[in-house]
Amino acid sequence: MFIESLCQTILPIEDLLWVLNNDNVDNVYKKPFLKCLHHVYMKSGETTVETGASELSHFGYV
Repeated sequence: MFIESLCQTILPIEDLLWVLNNDNVDNVYKKPFLKCLHHVYMKSGETTVETGASELSHFGYV
């Protein structure tokens, strides 16, 4: 899980959500960010606490 932790440090979930929720960013450019969100934050751990998915409820714009 070292690589996921490193990726979370490089690209925080706040930045990913900003790009994905930004209407000025074309959907074509959002696809890599969505893949990153899925693989780094959602798919990496076994529980919601490990994956960081529990943090998503703290963002009002999700």
